[in-house]
Amino acid sequence: FGSLGENVPKKMIPNQTDKQLYLYDLASKQPQILSREFVPSIEQAVWHENGNIYLKVTEGDYVCLYRYAEGGFIRMDCPGDLVQQISFSQGKLMYTASDEDYPSRVYLMDLTTEKTVLWEDAAAEQYADIRLGEVRDWNFRYNGKTEIEGRYYLPVDFDSTQKYPLVVYYYGGITPTARFFGGPWPFQLYTANGYVVYVMQPSGAVGYGQEFSARHQNNWGKVTGDEIIAASKAFIREHSFIDSEKVACMGAVSYTHLR
Repeated sequence: FGSLGENVPKKMIPNQTDKQLYLYDLASKQPQILSREFVPSIEQAVWHENGNIYLKVTEGDYVCLYRYAEGGFIRMDCPGDLVQQISFSQGKLMYTASDEDYPSRVYLMDLTTEKTVLWEDAAAEQYADIRLGEVRDWNFRYNGKTEIEGRYYLPVDFDSTQKYPLVVYYYGGITPTARFFGGPWPFQLYTANGYVVYVMQPSGAVGYGQEFSARHQNNWGKVTGDEIIAASKAFIREHSFIDSEKVACMGAVSYTHLR
């Protein structure tokens, strides 16, 4: 559809993973862009028989549900930080979702009332006696302009009068580091070993608008690198419980970046 869905300044290349929603007329063969001003990135869309379009979207470091109806996007109030799988049947929506501090659960939503109930918690017995540290939000304003969202994970029995080593996790790429639980980078495992973990969302990530996600194009590692370093230094300065002599960094890179 050419540049129909683009919403970036001139000479800026859009991030191809910042996905948009279009409505295509089969008779006229004309597309209509529905999400050009919509900030989240659309990961999945289902046009339901009730007339609504249900969407799974990346919004910041969350993955949540929206519905598109009567020309507008409406966020659906449902449990879970990270919606994973969705399935529709007979006026109901079943979905799986995890939280930043709990593994996946299964939920059932009535699409008429949009009331949600917990349908299955398979990990309840396994995690009944497991204690996890607190997760707190902490944002940083880079150069007084760009808001770099972040969060940090604390050990169980955290004591603010003590000094803790720090792990800084970042992905300076095309997606945010979502609030997943476990996975290949289990932050709670690091905190269980006495670390504080700081996770940030530098420029180039989808879920914050097209202009933000396009910043890494032809700019790989420049502005993003400065944001990561500046945010890390500010985090250490503002949190007296961090041992500034014991700071590690880690991140992820996909094979497409290594060619």
